[in-house]
Amino acid sequence: MIRTIGKTIVASLIVMLFPLSAMAENWNLYTYISTTSIIPGKAIEDLAKQIEKDANGDLDVHVHLGGSLPIKATNITQAVSQGGTIQIADDGFPYGNVPVAGVLNLPMLLPTEEKFQKALDVMMPELKKSFAKKGVELLATYHYTLQVLWSRDKMNSFADINGMKIRVTSPQQAAFIRAFGGTPVTIGTPEVAPALQRGVVAGVITSSTGGGSIWKDLLTHTYRLGPNFFTSYIIANKKAFDSLDPKLQETVRRAAQTVAEHITEQLRSSEKETTRKMAEHGMVVTPAKQSDIQDGIKRMEPYWKKWASEHGPETTQALERIRDAIQ
Repeated sequence: MIRTIGKTIVASLIVMLFPLSAMAENWNLYTYISTTSIIPGKAIEDLAKQIEKDANGDLDVHVHLGGSLPIKATNITQAVSQGGTIQIADDGFPYGNVPVAGVLNLPMLLPTEEKFQKALDVMMPELKKSFAKKGVELLATYHYTLQVLWSRDKMNSFADINGMKIRVTSPQQAAFIRAFGGTPVTIGTPEVAPALQRGVVAGVITSSTGGGSIWKDLLTHTYRLGPNFFTSYIIANKKAFDSLDPKLQETVRRAAQTVAEHITEQLRSSEKETTRKMAEHGMVVTPAKQSDIQDGIKRMEPYWKKWASEHGPETTQALERIRDAIQ
C-alpha cells in the first residue's frame, strides 16, 4: 500500500515538473519568406498554430522566417531531407534537388492560371515521388499569380530587359532573361532589398502580392507580363513524418493543404487590387502587350525541349504530359 502511494506521488511530481506539453514532439518550420507582412508569410505562421491546435499538444511547431537560420533558400529541400535542424518547411526553390519541379517554371509554357492548374494536377504524382526519393514528404503546394517584371527604371516591354540585371528565382527564369538580353542574378528573398539598394540588380520577377509588396518602395515600374507562375512546396522530413501516429500525420497533411489552398486563393483575389493601390502611389503599371506574349512563346519553345532533354527522360515525359493536358 505504501509502495503504491509512493509511486502515485512520484507520478504526480513528474506531471508537475514535466507537463504534457513538454513531452510533445517538437518540429522547426523554416520558410524562405522573410516577413509576415505578406499573405504567404502570415499564413505559414498560421499553419504552425493550426497544426499545434489540431494536434492537441502532441506536436509543437516553431516558425523561423527566411534568413533567421543559416540555411540558403536553395538548400531548404536538402535541409529538410537531413532533418537535423528543420523538420517541416515552406520551400520555393527545390529545383537543385528535385529538377522535375522545374517543368512548371518553363518560361511562357503556362501563361494562364487555367493552364498552370492543369499542369500542376498532371505533375503532382511525379512531384511526390521525386521528393520522396530525397527523403521528403510533399504535403501541399500553393502558388503565386503570374510572375511579372519590375524595375527601378523604365520597364514597359520585353525590350527593356536588354542590358538589365534582374533577380530571378529559377534557372528557367534565368534563361528567359538571357533570351531578351538581360543578366539574371539568383539571390534569396532576404537579400533582394539590399541588392536593389546597392544596384546589384535593377529589377525582379515577382507578383504584386509577393515581392512587389515587399520591395515596392525600391521599384518604380512593373510590366504585367512574365515567364511563369511561382510554386511553393510545403514539405516535411519523411522519417520524422512517418514516425508520427497516423492520425497526427493526417492532421499535419490536412492543415498544410488547407493553408496552401487559402494562400493561393488569397493571392489570386488580392493581386489586382494590390496593383491598383501601387499605381495610385506612383508605380508605373503597363499592361501586357500581345506582341510580347507571342514573341516570348516563339523564343522560349525551343528551350522547353532542350531543358527537358538535359534533365532526363522523366522530365521529358513530364513536359509531354503537360503539353497534352493544356492543348
